Amino acid sequence: MPNMALSYYNDSPPKHVTVHSYQQRYQIISSLGNGSFGTVELARIKFPKEELLHAHMHKSGTMLYPLEDSKRNTSNLVAIKTMKKKLPSLHDYAKVKEIKFISSVPSHPNLVQIFEIFIDDLDHHLHITMEALNQNLYQLIKSRKGTRFSSMTLRSILSQLLQAIKHIHHHQYFHRDVKPENILVIPTSHYYGSKDSVPSYRRNDNFIIKLGDYGLARHVNTMRPYTGYVSTRWYRSPEILLRQSKYDCGIDIWAYGAVAAEIINFAPLFPGANEVDMLCKIIQTLGSPTIPGNLAQEYWVPVGGCWPQAATLSHALGHLLPFDRGLTRTQILPDAGRELCEVVMSCLQWSPEQRPTAQDLACSKYFSE
Repeated sequence: MPNMALSYYNDSPPKHVTVHSYQQRYQIISSLGNGSFGTVELARIKFPKEELLHAHMHKSGTMLYPLEDSKRNTSNLVAIKTMKKKLPSLHDYAKVKEIKFISSVPSHPNLVQIFEIFIDDLDHHLHITMEALNQNLYQLIKSRKGTRFSSMTLRSILSQLLQAIKHIHHHQYFHRDVKPENILVIPTSHYYGSKDSVPSYRRNDNFIIKLGDYGLARHVNTMRPYTGYVSTRWYRSPEILLRQSKYDCGIDIWAYGAVAAEIINFAPLFPGANEVDMLCKIIQTLGSPTIPGNLAQEYWVPVGGCWPQAATLSHALGHLLPFDRGLTRTQILPDAGRELCEVVMSCLQWSPEQRPTAQDLACSKYFSE
């Protein structure tokens, strides 16, 4: 076996990755989470924050290039994600999916700003330093104890989340894990330090919304086989549940629709206990994707539309999809107006081809108003 320590010292780190001490630069305050990729900790910066906000031109076009909006956030707290697995050499970290995404997609006001990527000079773990927000959308909904969002706040949250997804798709990536826990939230006045510091273009936003966690993001042209175990189950699209060999940005649109319904109803739309239960809940809500021959003459189409391929995929898995007429739009989203209902239900179509693009949604009447 090669001398790993020697290979580290003889190796050069990939572009945008530096090597320095975690302990000397950051003071850990608390744990924020633990996942398959690694841990996330809240930390305090031990050096002037301006060092993280230098707009070095070689970082232009990446998520490491600081936006002016991020410079207005004067907090000296950051979130640091640490990769559990150690790789054989420094250069191998350039192949990590999250690093590729950060290096390929430009910063955006509705994506969590990345400040630096570094490898600790002692234990050689990879760390990603990013801005810290108060809580995630799941926590915010739970803390409100049933008090729904105003129509203006609801539109603001959904618009900001959509802008994040649209930006990712525009740069030929899809996120693959859009869910409330990955949608970070902070009151606007907290982000900018005070009400007086809030810029004019943010005055109608009670909350700043930022989509985070890019560990599952992948480029649309990646040739490797797609895995079915992406995204959290409740937000997993039918084509993933039915193991379609290829999928695309439509999986993010489906997840966006499921999240939007949850923000409206304050309850998850498809809380399946397992993947089979998930499919049953989707069918009970949206109706069956195939219409039996004896009903074909009724000219009836379920709210989730038709997708004949579902039967083929299900058969290949040894399943027979049950028949159900499903619910009406009003039953699914009793508190949503017509324009909002159209946005959400257009996302929750069985057929990936029938779902709108993020750009289509941004041009809808609901958001144009």
